Amino acid sequence: MRNSAIDTLKMGKHLFKNKNDVFLWGILMKRKVKKADIVLIFIYLLMIILNVASWLSTAFADWYARNILPVWVNIFSRASSIIPFSLGEMMIITAVVIVVSGIITYVLFMIFGKGKRKKISCTALRIFLWIMAFIVTTETMNCFIMYHCTSLSDEYFSKASEEYSSESLVNLYEVVVNNLNELSDEVERDENGDFILTDDLYKTASDSMRKLSDVYPQLSGYYPKPKKIMFSGFISQQYLMGVFFPFSLEVNYNKVMSPINYPDTICHEYAHLKGIMPEDEAGFVSFLACIGSESAQFRYSGYLSVIYYIENDIYECVTERSELERADAIRESLDTRIVNDNVFLTYDAWEKVEEKAVVSTDVINDVSDVFTDTSLKLNGVSDGKASYGRKVKLLLDYYETEGSLK
Repeated sequence: MRNSAIDTLKMGKHLFKNKNDVFLWGILMKRKVKKADIVLIFIYLLMIILNVASWLSTAFADWYARNILPVWVNIFSRASSIIPFSLGEMMIITAVVIVVSGIITYVLFMIFGKGKRKKISCTALRIFLWIMAFIVTTETMNCFIMYHCTSLSDEYFSKASEEYSSESLVNLYEVVVNNLNELSDEVERDENGDFILTDDLYKTASDSMRKLSDVYPQLSGYYPKPKKIMFSGFISQQYLMGVFFPFSLEVNYNKVMSPINYPDTICHEYAHLKGIMPEDEAGFVSFLACIGSESAQFRYSGYLSVIYYIENDIYECVTERSELERADAIRESLDTRIVNDNVFLTYDAWEKVEEKAVVSTDVINDVSDVFTDTSLKLNGVSDGKASYGRKVKLLLDYYETEGSLK
């Protein structure tokens, strides 16, 4: 059997008609193509095919999200949930250490390893290509493909209006503010009047998401326990509340941010886990999950998560004086506790983050913004980070279709 590959290659000579072809074939015969290299090439080709297929066919992306992704989630999310800490975070930290140490080692070998530079370069290239193959594979199969699924607007709100009046936007604002004012009295607070979270995050969040599966079937099934990010200070500098790791299919949240953000953030990352990748759609789903929860704390977090985006749209889009005055009056009716609750990090938490920061928050945030914006655009989200604000359109679609916001 060991000579069968060579015999096959020799037979190929008969397919060539001139000496140059035979010469080239002889070179190929002398090269030993390792099985690992063939596997590597196959992986890259398969990922290219899957990405191209999802870009060209929404039907393929939809089929994959409904039939294949749940299998990966059921297997790998269950496996990673056994580990009490964030496996995805550890993988990234390990990768950074390997890359940095690998570069240093490579440079030293290239300087002092005379006669072995070619072999060292080939080995380093193989290691790099295998690491990239893992990243490309997990990102493609657990993330990239789902960016090209049918949008929630097209699937569930196809009959909704293309545009909405200023009155509709201000009406939406009023509904949200009224609910917040009611809930601000229901949620638990400490002796200083600050919001405190007492709910079981995992059970309440997963139950709230499954409750939506009657309308949005992809939200059924298994949900892993959310995990705290160890380096939450670093992601706070990026103004990130949570992270979904495609490498490990884990849901992670920022442990130093204000607890009011926990419910909405976890439901948001759960939406990503279930294949809802666009940020506006994940934000919309997390809103519905939270306001549909039996927990007042979750409902409060849900309504609070959208008020910033609605206010932005009002002051950017509404021009009628009467509607602007009405919006101002609604804002003035907000309970002062709501304004105090609506923070990313408390003042004390920010001070601790800045004290431990190795690089300034402005630099980290700028780099993060560029990375996030570029990543979203590469996945077909044309407006990049600005897409976060599109959840208001989905809220208006829902408001018009359902007739009310609970």
